[in-house]
Amino acid sequence: MTVAAGPSLDEGEGGATPFPFTVNLSTGYSLPVTVQYQTADGSATAADGDYEPVASSIVIPAGETSATFTVNVIGDIRNEPNETFGVSLTGATNGTIGGASTATGTIVNDDDTVNPNVTVLSPDGGETLTGGQLVALT
Repeated sequence: MTVAAGPSLDEGEGGATPFPFTVNLSTGYSLPVTVQYQTADGSATAADGDYEPVASSIVIPAGETSATFTVNVIGDIRNEPNETFGVSLTGATNGTIGGASTATGTIVNDDDTVNPNVTVLSPDGGETLTGGQLVALT
């Protein structure tokens, strides 16, 4: 059994976005096949709230050749680079893990860069700017 290439999806701006991962068998088995899987941090981390870590199992029913599990990615409004996390198959019952046992999910940043306009109001117009900031005065 193998895990297919992971998804590359927008993170969303709040709540959970399910990222699907598919486990494939080369042929259907006469018994159900169970495989354990778990997530692993990449540039996306569970501690930073990028995704919900999981360690679980999935059952591929007898005669079937695939099953899908999901990892929830947590949306935010932070402008940041695209980030990745991994999943790996860690053990199997009634089947053998071979070939691709890991996959990478890519969290695509979908937050716009915000360039605010700043207006400085002063009764005498004598503001002093420091730190190399660009400010529009009106």
